[in-house]
Amino acid sequence: MKRLLSTLLLIISIHTTHAQFGENHAIYATLGIDAGNYFGASFGLNYVYQEKYSFRLEHTVRARSSASEPEDFRVGLFRAFSFGLANPYDRIENYQIMAGKIYKLNPKGTIRLNMSIGIGYTRISEPENWQMINGGLFGDNYTWDTYDYKTLSFIISPKIEFPFARHYGLTLSPMVQINKGRTYVGIGIEHMIGLLRKRPK
Repeated sequence: MKRLLSTLLLIISIHTTHAQFGENHAIYATLGIDAGNYFGASFGLNYVYQEKYSFRLEHTVRARSSASEPEDFRVGLFRAFSFGLANPYDRIENYQIMAGKIYKLNPKGTIRLNMSIGIGYTRISEPENWQMINGGLFGDNYTWDTYDYKTLSFIISPKIEFPFARHYGLTLSPMVQINKGRTYVGIGIEHMIGLLRKRPK
């Protein structure tokens, strides 16, 4: 991810030397966290044409405590030292492509609404078939299987963007992600890094 972001910033720095490119095009990365009925993180690559039309490729990963987890489940010593990263969570991973329309909410363009919709390729992973065991003092007291399935999602994401500098800004990002297995509803905050808007006049 670091290499991808470095490459993106290099491309942006090259293009910003050409005034015409910066007048009609914007390319930037977004990196953020979100919360709702799942908690997660996102990384996206964004393109805006003439400050009117937006396109985005994005990868999101979200998790929550498993809905099927037994009430008396106890993590073993190893999981206790993993800071929760090795626990059996319900997970949703998504690769999505979005398109939208930009609406400026002030004359300078430092507050804008990015109304976007799209589709995603989604992988859902959930623990199931919990079986109680004697894990001893250091082991888990249950074993489980992991059920994985893949599906398509429909995504609605009306982002409010704050490109208050030409190369840095923030977004407030509500999102609804719907598929046949699970629905995510939440809101996130993201950093915007790159060429975000025209040079101020």
